[in-house]
Amino acid sequence: EKFGLDKLSLKTEESDIQGLEYGLNYNVDNIAWTQFGKINEQFQKQFSIDNEVFYAEFNIDNLLKLAPKNAVEYKEVPKFPTVRRDLALLIDSQVNYNEIVALAIQQDKNLLKEVNLFDVYVGKKIGEGKKSYGVSFKFQDEHKTLTDEQVDKTMSKIIKSLEGELKAQLR
Repeated sequence: EKFGLDKLSLKTEESDIQGLEYGLNYNVDNIAWTQFGKINEQFQKQFSIDNEVFYAEFNIDNLLKLAPKNAVEYKEVPKFPTVRRDLALLIDSQVNYNEIVALAIQQDKNLLKEVNLFDVYVGKKIGEGKKSYGVSFKFQDEHKTLTDEQVDKTMSKIIKSLEGELKAQLR
């Protein structure tokens, strides 16, 4: 946001870096600017590391290339609160985060302000060929306070599209 990038226009793809349990690469207009993920346990054991280790890399040159394209404009701080809803989704392992974001945006471009991936789980407990994503959705109306009914209606549309298009299951 500080560089004028619209969070909903960011494209992600799952990282293919060896040694990561999971990871994401972010790009805008096919210009990669960051990648991050969690180092897998096998790699950690090679260095006798018992705690979780995370990896992040930022390509500042590419980020600076993107910044001039996006003029930062002042916006008044919203007077009305945001509403956050979280979903735990069980999806096929080939489904990527971009697909979830794209489907959510299609349901309500006006109220949906942010989509974030806050948890990823891949393991024996959920079955082979599956993964679990924890995804948060932030809604806001710049002209009035949102009601639970408005947010619930949009969330229902998002859930329906995720179940129909991606065969996602709520956990």
